[in-house]
Amino acid sequence: MRVLGQPILLVFSLVLLSAPVWADIPVGFVSWDVNFPGNAGQFDITNETASNASTFPDMTFPIVTGVTLSSLTLTVDFSDGSTTVFGSSYFTPSGLSFDGSPIGIGGTSLQPIDAILTGDFSPLTVALNDGSTANINAGFTAKILPSAGLNLNDGDFAVIAASPAGGPPPVPEPSTWVLFSTASGGLLLFRCHGTRNKTKATDKFATKPNRVLNTAFWVWCVMLLPLTSWAVTSVKLNANTMPSTGVAGVNNVNATGSGFLAGIITPSNIVVSWEGTCGGPVVTSTFADSITTILGSTKRVNVAIPGGLATGTWFIQISDSAVGDANFNSSDCSAVNVTHTNTLLNACVPSSSLGILAPPTAGAVSAYVPNLYVSPTGSDLNSGTVTAPWQTVQHAFDNVHPGQTVCFRTGTYPMTVSSGYNQRLNNSGTSSSPITFTNYPGEVAIIHGNTLVRWHSCRGSGLYLRGPNGSSLGYRRHPKHPRRDVRPRGDSQWGLPCGSVSIRRIQHQVDRLLRP
Repeated sequence: MRVLGQPILLVFSLVLLSAPVWADIPVGFVSWDVNFPGNAGQFDITNETASNASTFPDMTFPIVTGVTLSSLTLTVDFSDGSTTVFGSSYFTPSGLSFDGSPIGIGGTSLQPIDAILTGDFSPLTVALNDGSTANINAGFTAKILPSAGLNLNDGDFAVIAASPAGGPPPVPEPSTWVLFSTASGGLLLFRCHGTRNKTKATDKFATKPNRVLNTAFWVWCVMLLPLTSWAVTSVKLNANTMPSTGVAGVNNVNATGSGFLAGIITPSNIVVSWEGTCGGPVVTSTFADSITTILGSTKRVNVAIPGGLATGTWFIQISDSAVGDANFNSSDCSAVNVTHTNTLLNACVPSSSLGILAPPTAGAVSAYVPNLYVSPTGSDLNSGTVTAPWQTVQHAFDNVHPGQTVCFRTGTYPMTVSSGYNQRLNNSGTSSSPITFTNYPGEVAIIHGNTLVRWHSCRGSGLYLRGPNGSSLGYRRHPKHPRRDVRPRGDSQWGLPCGSVSIRRIQHQVDRLLRP
């Protein structure tokens, strides 16, 4: 019976793969998503119920009832030992999921080191994808810890789970065909085992029946294949990415799906197809940046939004057919809303994909205006590109045009004059195409010397402005415009590469930087 017992044990192990092995029932997850690398991240909540639920027999996220999360509180600890508590207003609903609000992480900004999310579920009686129901408790707590190092990393997450009310969740009853297949398999194994122990004379007469039994046995094995995760070849994507919106050429978003195969999946082998309609013509294709296992067969695929995509809703499909990878194709799409390009956001992110692509629907697409780059190690004889930057602030002032962004690389830009203004901006932007000066993401640029800005529609972000030899500065009104001043916008802690200055009138003199 030992020979017979092992196959039967295997059979029942396969059947029980469809049963949940956790005490709590997974509802979704909260994650730290660095959607603007080097500059900002946010805490997003991905709800894996209703249409995002796993497909039976995969019970990774089994709740098919739409579960609402409410009374949300997010407590974040930062690298300096401080703690910030965010209420429900921090989150923006995206269907049953939530987009978080950006938190600056560039330059010397504080870094989140952990986070705790609490809230309530509704309703408290839910249907599972196997046809059963479960009663759950109202409250939940999920804590995100760093996967490596002291600070949270992109993609760090915590599963949001519902605890069963009055005991563990019920083990779903196997479907009729599963019971039939299991019983048939056991009977076949028993008969095969009995046949092997017959005499040689008897075996001669049992040859044909054994062939029938063997054939039936293999058919039965094939029937059981859908019960195992390694038989899944199609990935089901969530209806929307997280976050659900992003800026073309700037932000990253995440496509979450269930049904991924066990095995190696190389991010650079994952083809991301961008379509104007789900299943429609592919407008452009990119590759994934990373892939993270959330739970069971559910994974998060991080992708960058290609530069130049027109404003509107785009649809993502993913696939991997590389040799050596656990291959898959998505059976549906994740939608992402591509917003208008924000000059201050996308200012200094170089990308080979910044060309304009055809919009999903008819409409005008603005021409791409290249950024300009300045570095203390550059040369004013260069072309001003990211690989051949200029050297001086004045050269950038003289050659910038409306709609362009000047990106200052890390380092100090020294004074070149003994008195007066070290740099003068005489060029002007327009209200629709302003001129922007900013630091390169994650870098600190320090500009020495008095600066005169003569025209309007210019704005700056993320720059240290200092006086002669690095002395402190303050704002000073120009005598011709006593009621108009350079006004700080954004972070009020001046001297950090995360604030911004908005210059609204001509002839403003930026030679004193007043700390608030």
